[in-house]
Amino acid sequence: MEKKQIYSIVGVIVVAAIVIGAAVAIINQNDGGVKAWEPGDKIIIATSPDFAPYDDIIGDKYVGIDADVCRAVFTKMGLTEGKDYEFQTVNFDSIVLGVTQGKYTMGASGFTQTADRIGKVLFSEEYAKVKQVALVLSTTTDITKADDLKGVKIAVQTGTTGDTLATKNYENSSASNIQRLTTYSDALNAVTSGKAKVLILDSKTAESMVASSDKNLKVLDISLPGSREDYGFIFNNVNTDLCMQVTNTLRDLKEAEDSIIDDIIEWYASNDNKSGTPSYFDRPSTGA
Repeated sequence: MEKKQIYSIVGVIVVAAIVIGAAVAIINQNDGGVKAWEPGDKIIIATSPDFAPYDDIIGDKYVGIDADVCRAVFTKMGLTEGKDYEFQTVNFDSIVLGVTQGKYTMGASGFTQTADRIGKVLFSEEYAKVKQVALVLSTTTDITKADDLKGVKIAVQTGTTGDTLATKNYENSSASNIQRLTTYSDALNAVTSGKAKVLILDSKTAESMVASSDKNLKVLDISLPGSREDYGFIFNNVNTDLCMQVTNTLRDLKEAEDSIIDDIIEWYASNDNKSGTPSYFDRPSTGA
């Protein structure tokens, strides 16, 4: 056989191998080239730990309702923290994008199923029901109904449902009165420093801030439009299997007679939902 024929055959084999390899990659990776999670892969959980009682951090320990519900679910699934899953700190408004890009396996940071997120990510079963509220300085007396918020300087965390609610209902058409900030700490500082009058956020997080404020803050007794929500975990669209496993496990834990999910939420409530509350799994023993 001539060398030219041999080279031609080798060339065909190489091209075929490349095509087959590419096809396999396409089968195993989709949604922008993101590889689907498989058993044995470490689960990376993106969270923004400035959102007590849902997301908080003490030293290098992630605590809060989100982290502890994850621990309960993954323990039930036979997974071990550190070996099989870990938490990573990410700015809230970067988590959805990071999950869709495959940087993180899932997001656990008080995510509401909203129209702009549906289709971008998958949602698990909900684990908490919440509502949005208005937080102000305790000396505030001139806001007695929701309409009074129109035109008022309002602080929100960028990308949250509080941001959406404020933009839709209270933003000026000419010059924006909405201050969109990266963290809840920044948003709270805007209120305490007088740069904003109101902070719109989740009710339990507002309670946490009030409990830690030495009576300098209060939640207004007004009803905000469309403020009731359910929180769930988010996953890349390729991770239907993992999302379903988490959902089924979460549902079993919620429906159990002595629900650990209820116990976790009650643990933080019993500590006034304060920032710095230790993990439910590190709580003092009540045994003899």
